[in-house]
Amino acid sequence: MELKNKDIRGGSVGNLDVLIGLFYGDEGKGKIVQYLADSYDLVCRFNGGPNAGHTIYINSESVVLNTISCGIFSGPSLCADGMVVNPVLLKEEIEKVIKYGADVKNNLFIGTGVHIILPTHLLMDKAEEMAKGDNKIGSTQMGICPVYRDKAGREGVRVGDILQPNFKDIYDRQVAKHCKILMELYNYDATVELATMTEQFFSAIEYIKQYKNNFVNSSAFVNDYLQKGKKVLAEGAQATMLDISFGTYPFVTSSRTLASAASSELGIGAQYTKNVYGVLKAYTTRVGGGPLATRVGAELEAYLQEVAHERGARTGRPRNVAWLDLPTLRYAIALNGATSMVLTKLDIFDLMKEDLKICTHYMVNGVEKNTIDFNLVTENDNVVPVYTDFKNWQGQKSEGIKKYEELPEQARVYLEFIETQVGIPLSIISVGAGKDDLILK
Repeated sequence: MELKNKDIRGGSVGNLDVLIGLFYGDEGKGKIVQYLADSYDLVCRFNGGPNAGHTIYINSESVVLNTISCGIFSGPSLCADGMVVNPVLLKEEIEKVIKYGADVKNNLFIGTGVHIILPTHLLMDKAEEMAKGDNKIGSTQMGICPVYRDKAGREGVRVGDILQPNFKDIYDRQVAKHCKILMELYNYDATVELATMTEQFFSAIEYIKQYKNNFVNSSAFVNDYLQKGKKVLAEGAQATMLDISFGTYPFVTSSRTLASAASSELGIGAQYTKNVYGVLKAYTTRVGGGPLATRVGAELEAYLQEVAHERGARTGRPRNVAWLDLPTLRYAIALNGATSMVLTKLDIFDLMKEDLKICTHYMVNGVEKNTIDFNLVTENDNVVPVYTDFKNWQGQKSEGIKKYEELPEQARVYLEFIETQVGIPLSIISVGAGKDDLILK
């Protein structure tokens, strides 16, 4: 089947589709957005900041995007008001995508309400994580929690502020507050570090200001596309189980990561949402702290980390690896109202000598649980996964296959079991690293 430029969404043309991670991030959303972007008029990032890492391939080269949408190489791309940006990293990323051929001047748009990560947000994030000692969350130390805290506290600095004549005063006032907190709570003198960081910050601000004509009111910008019947794709960052309200709190990010957040963070009505693509791997991974009930043994984990390159795209930290967890998947599908699933990295199992497992439910203190709840997060040691076993298909290949019926029989058994158990279909299956290494089911 020819994949390029196919509109696989089905249903009526127009409105908003959302692509979201169903587990803990790193599901391979970037590649799927890169493929789907050809079918949309606008692609938007709506949450999070440079703590997200979405990997795509341009001319067979791996390119990691942390702020800009993976749709930038196909057409108009928006960083919407629900996001936060680090100007220094945004400057580097703009230069990167220009190098790979993106038309930034015509295709990159940034919401004026996007909050800015200040140098002291980075220092506060570092100090706070270190102070936790053995109780570390696993923060990326990218300043995400401190900047969202300022946003919620109505003290944030936004992209629109950099065009104000008193921007330096706005900056100085907030940085002075942060420095006071650093000294009083953590005995952290930021003077030396801050001097260099401030110089880099304002250099980046001047660079970004050259794109001031691309600063937009996110809500009006997206609504204009939708009201004209244009097709819009919302690209989620992080994933469901890192949502600040419904994830494995406190091992979560500081923003809303669910499909429903696309409407609020883009500034549009909920009635525009049509399809919700939920992305998951053929197995489960998690970087940083937090519960992971179905974690594989150390030897298999090390093997998968190596062959599947399971390291964080943003941090480079090795990801913890687990068998696919259906209770968590059912919970995530319900939270997002997912209409179909996109499964990635099926081809990694081509290399497996071990038989495969899927967790169908948990036993918690002798009681069967088919979905997760508060106690499963706080009492992870009491959770016993119950598995169904599947034969591997070693010696056969899913990699490079273009038609579903040509997959190894055991691979199809594995996939159809997932669909049957959770009640929604698989629409796309990824069987390789390339943009077009996809099966449309």
